[in-house]
Amino acid sequence: MMRGKHRSETIGPEDHGWMGFFRRHPQLSLRTTIQLGKERAIISPEKISRWFDDLKRYVENEVGDKDLLNDPTRIYNADETGVSLCQKGSQVVGLKGAPVMYHYGNSDKSQITVMGACSAAAHFLPPMLIFPGKRFSYNPLEGFEEAALGRSETGWIDSEVFNQWLENVFIPGVEARNVKKPVLLLIDGHSSHVTLKASDTCVQHGIELYCLLEHASHVIQPLDLRLFGSL
Repeated sequence: MMRGKHRSETIGPEDHGWMGFFRRHPQLSLRTTIQLGKERAIISPEKISRWFDDLKRYVENEVGDKDLLNDPTRIYNADETGVSLCQKGSQVVGLKGAPVMYHYGNSDKSQITVMGACSAAAHFLPPMLIFPGKRFSYNPLEGFEEAALGRSETGWIDSEVFNQWLENVFIPGVEARNVKKPVLLLIDGHSSHVTLKASDTCVQHGIELYCLLEHASHVIQPLDLRLFGSL
């Protein structure tokens, strides 16, 4: 909005003034915003710094291993993301005046979940693909046999599937590389991750399960920021 003494004028994207503004400020561009909840918006550098201090104290005093945080081969992050089986429509070129444009697609409203893990030394473990349903008349991993198969009623991860991932994917993958124990596994505090069974499984295999700062995964969760974010 440009305001003068006697008039106001709205500049739209089609006006030369709008394009001139971006020519004068090449460091700026139109960006798509991402909705941020109140809980995430109030995360401060002080809270994040305090979380790192608490992590260091825990590893040094409770775990008793002062070398762990200096060894990237022993630090892992795990995260999951949902993939909708019903893709949204995209823009196409069509005739003016046409009332609607259709595209052929799947009307299924369910999703699959991809569970991934990576070390700070860039060791990626095979992903687990979590499908909705309990039985299949086909092999859902055909063409991607390297992945692990998970099942839940909704296609979302639950505590049972997370423990299966620990036992069948994460622990065998770490042990196959002869990674020195204990190993630090950073996860978010989702209820499916924080269970007595998962804790017992980790204790038995030298895995230190540690939760990231609540509501801060969009800032400090590596897989969320760099892998799933780019996808």
